Parts: sequence; structure tokens; C-alpha cells
Amino acid sequence: MTKNEFLDALSAAIEQQPWHWYRFHADSWRAGRIEPLFDALATVAASADAKLPGFSRRLIQSLSAVSGRKKDTRDFEQLMQAIAEATVVSHVVLFDGWPAGTTFELEPTAAGSKKNPEIIIRGPAGNIGIEVKAPGLTEHRMHRESRPVQATYRGSLPLRPDVTPPRDNPVKDFLVSANAKFASFKAADANFVGILVIMWDDHIYEPITALVHPLSGLLTENSFLRDENDSAVKFPNITAVVLIRHLHQIAQAAAGRPQLDGCQHALDYGKPGFPFKVAVPDGVVATLPNPLVNCLQLLERDPMMGAEYEPQDIVWWLGGT
Repeated sequence: MTKNEFLDALSAAIEQQPWHWYRFHADSWRAGRIEPLFDALATVAASADAKLPGFSRRLIQSLSAVSGRKKDTRDFEQLMQAIAEATVVSHVVLFDGWPAGTTFELEPTAAGSKKNPEIIIRGPAGNIGIEVKAPGLTEHRMHRESRPVQATYRGSLPLRPDVTPPRDNPVKDFLVSANAKFASFKAADANFVGILVIMWDDHIYEPITALVHPLSGLLTENSFLRDENDSAVKFPNITAVVLIRHLHQIAQAAAGRPQLDGCQHALDYGKPGFPFKVAVPDGVVATLPNPLVNCLQLLERDPMMGAEYEPQDIVWWLGGT
């Protein structure tokens, strides 16, 4: 599917809906103008479709189907999730460092299961599954902007009206979902590598704290998620969790505002370096296939990256976020 074919098909699908967050973008294309978000979507989709047939059609379906509820922020967040998935998957298939013989499967299933991750990579680097998740942050962001104190982990502060609570439940749900999706692949291949990519906004310390804070982190023995024996729930089918700060870039593009931090467009995964893409648990990067590490530009957390890459106890906001 070419870039213009993608834009025509996406615009037509959106125009059939009673209300859609991207109706302005579709109408602009029909009028001979192209908004930055649609330009990025079409450019990336046309390139990825050549490597992964069906990518463009799946993206059109996922974007156009989120409609009908006028100005409902839940739909806006669902669109962000769809673009987050497309950002990571397109970057993976367009990366030129995979060894010869590498193939990609879009939303595959394994025998005995109907659950499927975004993409499976097969080849000399092994069998690798990638699941992409992004949280809804609209209400949480408003709390950040209006409340002076933020509790970043469970138990750090009593949850008073002036305190922003931890945004850790989505992280927990992402782990549970990805672990289940990878289970059948891991059962078929003991060496299967399962990667959960969590795309957040610029406040990347939030998922980091939810995952590795020593007093409640979901990947620690003190996890707030406990089983019937009061033991920390484990996620044996997830090899690593990758954390990316990019959701705000998608929101910038949707609103027609400039990109930040050298980002070229809404679906630009970025280059090695800042903003850093880190993997947890600590020490996991060295265990992953080199092509995967290079593709996702993975780094271990390091205090030199800045405080936002360290688990936090409490955040006091002085003059807004």
C-alpha cells in the first residue's frame, strides 16, 4: 500500500464514523492538506508494509474503529495505544541490523492459544516476541498538574486529596497480559525471548518505580501483587520490560504541535542516546540477543541518566510539571 493509498483508505474509514478524534486530519487530507500526524502514519505504514504485509491495513482498522464517543478521552488514549504499537512494530521491521533469514509475523498465535503479541521475530537471533502497551494518562496527568505531591510507590504517602496516587495498576495489568500472551510460545520454545515494551510519557520514573522500587516493585520480592501464599507473583514468560518515553510525542503531533528532544515525527522511535530506552530487571540487557539490543537501543539504567531513571519515593511539584 502506497502512502497516498493509506491516506485515502484511512480518511475514508474515519469519514464513515459518526465522530472521530482524527476527523480534522481526514478532512484536511481530502482538502489537499496533510497534517503532521497523518503524514507520519502514512510514511511509516508504506515503508513497513513492504516488510510486513498487512501492517497498513491493520493500522487503518485499529485507528478508524476507535470512534463514536464524542470527545471521550478514553478513545483518545486508545488511539495513542494503537500508534504506540505501530511505532515499535514499524521500527522493528525496518531495522536493518537483523541477520539474514530473519522473518516477522504480525499478531501470530501459538498452538493451543488465541492470545497473540504484536509481533514475533524468527531467525538466527532466536524466536523473539514483542508486546507493546501504553497507559491512559489523561486523568493522571491532570492530577500531576493540580496536586503538589505525588506518591510514586504504594505506601509512600497516605492518599489524601492533594496527593497524586501511583500509576502502577496499568503496569501490573501489562505484565499479567504479556505473560499470558507469551506463555504458549515459551512452552513451545524454552529459549523464547518475550519482550514487553511499555511506552510512557516524559515521566518515565513512574513505570520504573512501579517495576523496581525495592519496597513494592512488581519485579521484586516485595511486589505489591501477591499470590494466595502471599508470595510475589512472577512473570516467567517475560524476559525483559523495555521502557520508552514517547507518548507525549504522539500527543504533540495529534495537536499539531512541534516534536521535542530531536524527535522527527510522531512515529519516530529515535536514535541511540537520549531519551534513553532502558530495560529491566537490571542486568538483563547482557542476556538478550545483540540484534534485539541494537534494534531497540537498549541500555541498563544508570544514575548518570538522571533522577527520572531511578525509582522515586515522593515527588513534590513546585510550580507545575
